[in-house]
Amino acid sequence: MRQEDGSFTVEASMLFPFIFMIIIGLLFFCLYTYQKVVLVYIGSVSAERTAYNWDNSSKEAATGAFQYGQFDGLYWRLTDDQTLDALFGLTGQAQGTSYELHRSGSEVSSLPTRKMAGSSVAVPAAIRGTMQYQNQGWRRSVTVDVLNPLRFKPLEWMMGRHVSLQTQVSSSVVDPVEFIRTVELVRYYGAKFKNAGSGGGSPVTQEQAREVLEQQRSKGKK
Repeated sequence: MRQEDGSFTVEASMLFPFIFMIIIGLLFFCLYTYQKVVLVYIGSVSAERTAYNWDNSSKEAATGAFQYGQFDGLYWRLTDDQTLDALFGLTGQAQGTSYELHRSGSEVSSLPTRKMAGSSVAVPAAIRGTMQYQNQGWRRSVTVDVLNPLRFKPLEWMMGRHVSLQTQVSSSVVDPVEFIRTVELVRYYGAKFKNAGSGGGSPVTQEQAREVLEQQRSKGKK
């Protein structure tokens, strides 16, 4: 009869390294998934808070509260918010405004970058990335790109490629009160321009409207 004593030990010693590697791979995959979820959460919170507080740079990032009397300039939506650029290409910021996370607020000058700097305090210091604001006229959005420098070497070795913790989250800036005001303004001046054209004069062109806005803008800087 064949002796089978110790066969289980021999077989187990052959299978154990493979089982151990599978378990370690699953553990690192779970850690990677957890870090990915945390990164998406951080990006989502940053983008949503920035978009929610966009109408006032004095708002607190976490609560949206601000002291009475603290607000931005009267015409910030036309100039600092790139509305003129979206309509007529006056400000030269068609590509939007970008802000590098964790850069000091004293190093930024424009209003959009100050708003993004104030809302980026919720991002941990170890997370790198950028925020970008873009005004397309019909849609205003805040896009957050975040990157976690954490590396999972065993998982990369098993998968045979570089595994990066990076995600992009976007949130739309919504301003219902200003939207109603803008609609009423367009209706008012639309009727004025229409009456001017039907009264014997030529209709106001886009270039003429652009010149008027540029003149008013230059007067406001003096």
